[in-house]
Amino acid sequence: MAKGIPTTVFLVETTPQLTAVFACLAGLDISNAIVFVERNISFGWAAMDPLLVAARERFPTVRFIELKIQRPLPKEIAPRKMWKGFLQKWQAARYVHQQWDECCRSNFQMSLEAFGAQVQEVFFTSLLDYVLVFLAASKEKARVFYPHGFDHPRRQQIENYSYLVRRRSVKTAIQTLWQQKKHFGNAGLLIGFLGRVMPSFTTVSLPFTGVNRVLTFRSDIDFVPNEVMRVPALKQTFGWLLDLQPWSDILRGRRRKNTGDSLLLLLGEYNSHPIWEKNRNYGPAHLRLLQAVSQVTGLKRISIKAHVRSDGSAADWLAGFLKNQEKEWNIEVLPMVLSGLPVESLTLTGEFAAACSLGSCSLPPGLGFGMPHYVSLAASILFDHGWQDAFWVKFADAAQVLIEEGICRDVDKNPAFAACGTCIWDTVKDNHSEI
Repeated sequence: MAKGIPTTVFLVETTPQLTAVFACLAGLDISNAIVFVERNISFGWAAMDPLLVAARERFPTVRFIELKIQRPLPKEIAPRKMWKGFLQKWQAARYVHQQWDECCRSNFQMSLEAFGAQVQEVFFTSLLDYVLVFLAASKEKARVFYPHGFDHPRRQQIENYSYLVRRRSVKTAIQTLWQQKKHFGNAGLLIGFLGRVMPSFTTVSLPFTGVNRVLTFRSDIDFVPNEVMRVPALKQTFGWLLDLQPWSDILRGRRRKNTGDSLLLLLGEYNSHPIWEKNRNYGPAHLRLLQAVSQVTGLKRISIKAHVRSDGSAADWLAGFLKNQEKEWNIEVLPMVLSGLPVESLTLTGEFAAACSLGSCSLPPGLGFGMPHYVSLAASILFDHGWQDAFWVKFADAAQVLIEEGICRDVDKNPAFAACGTCIWDTVKDNHSEI
């Protein structure tokens, strides 16, 4: 093992994920690790920059390395020339690999593969391109999956990553190849096998190994066939987060001005996939959702939270649309410095009586709210039918899962349906009665 190289690696691309890593570092007593933060995926740097500065002070033995991976713009491929699409994706993956390699040589004086051989465990939560390349370069190492949001992985996430959360087996290999096909087309099946024996193909072949451990921030889960570890220290993590600038003054100010009379609308990841510009029902679907929730709750003050991977333009457009449709509503777009925060932390302002969304699968499981969260299947279906292009998840399907698991209430059918699960608010409010 190379001297001085930590053996634990965290892969992060958003502020909520970085905050989850803080909970892991503190709760699992990890004092020597490397945290790679991919800067070019998330737009939430108004929140990320000061958080990174504070993180280096809070965890002096942990090394935080910022990645700035550039990605070529994809070109439109004719249906009969799908091999060009595969070649384009392969070249893009190799370009990501090249930048990873440059990062490792700059920081550790070794190649990506040499660095990957030193790693003992990798923590990740999203199978994005830079994550796939790193996992391929650190084959056979322990893989630890930590969920979106401060809860446990939802069944939907486990189903999406089912080929990863199973132990090594023939079924795992088959499902890995299927994912390889989804990423790279039919040719992906070939390079999935070649990647096992030819180094030049390993940069684009998905790892054949399953996840070794799954983390939960709440309670044990019974639908993951792996070792499950509970991460404590959430109270300390949020306490530290809320004492930092630039959030503490803003959160205190919002608590003084508002007293539980607002509705929080959470938007999905629209800027990475700019369907909000193409979707003819983007505005009407959200209007349908808000009208139903407003009728049930009586709330007329609405705060729109942009997704952490959004630049805020979708939220701004929607605010203008809604103001023209419902004159009596008081609508605001949360500042980007707040939109970049973990959504659970907004509950500590005490201003929100309820929350709602179209059912994006990016929403944290359980949402961490001490309040009801509403979805509308009718509005989600309307939104889905407005798409001109395929997308990696259907909002109606996600909304259905949230309702079935008792995480959200279907405002169209029974507003008094099952309450949200255990909330982080209950674990931290005693220590933060005055923010």
